[in-house]
Amino acid sequence: MSLQFDHIVHYVFEPKEMTKELSDVGIQNRYGGEHDKGGTFNTLSYFGLKYIEYLGIKDDQSFEENIPHIKKYSLLSHLVDRRDREGFITMALRSHNLLDLANSLREKGVSANGPFPLSRKTPEGTILSWELLYAGEDDLEIPLPFFIDWGVSDEERRKDLKETGLITNHSKGNLEISTVIFAVHSFDQSFEKWKTYLALEEIEAESNLNEDVECRTLALGDTNLQFVKPLGEGRIQSFLLNHGPGIYQLQFSGANEQEEFVLHNANYRFL
Repeated sequence: MSLQFDHIVHYVFEPKEMTKELSDVGIQNRYGGEHDKGGTFNTLSYFGLKYIEYLGIKDDQSFEENIPHIKKYSLLSHLVDRRDREGFITMALRSHNLLDLANSLREKGVSANGPFPLSRKTPEGTILSWELLYAGEDDLEIPLPFFIDWGVSDEERRKDLKETGLITNHSKGNLEISTVIFAVHSFDQSFEKWKTYLALEEIEAESNLNEDVECRTLALGDTNLQFVKPLGEGRIQSFLLNHGPGIYQLQFSGANEQEEFVLHNANYRFL
């Protein structure tokens, strides 16, 4: 089961406003398009094949009407109960064989729904299609990511994204998404489950948060998934008290200078 980091979802109230806000901090962002069902739309910031999806609700009525049809463990299932709070929601991992992945997860006792075909209209008016797989179990502290298959090789997709201008240079530096940090109460119901279900390797990596935490890290290709548990007072403990377990911070390598800021209730750090 070969998985790669594909993208992280940052829910914002006004995705189109992100283009200027991100440009002001040296990051390129472009309008992605509207999803054909569900009343959502997005803008996108690419860092090679990895990207951030700034997802918003374009039509409240369409979103409400779609709620009874939302699949369990899907991206939108995480959004339903937190539409009033911006921030990181979840992430997607890329696979080139979702059927095999679904079977592997089911063999481990994980509920898997799909694959399902999806699409959206691009700004040029063409239809972009892909497949998604949703999986999980109810007692996980950090819900599993969802899984995506773009139907083409990584090389083909990189070429297409460069030709359409989605993969481009950022004035902030030669940026790469390097680490996703999760704040957790328990490694048993988060880290251990992800390690087993996704067949990921645990690696030795220290926390760079300058806080009293215990951390464990999984290697996902060239992206690290780091789970941190507070051992005392600090920002991680505060995050857990205010928001519960979830994605605490997104880290980048290759920045021209080190910087950290909160953007629409999500923590970004550039190293």
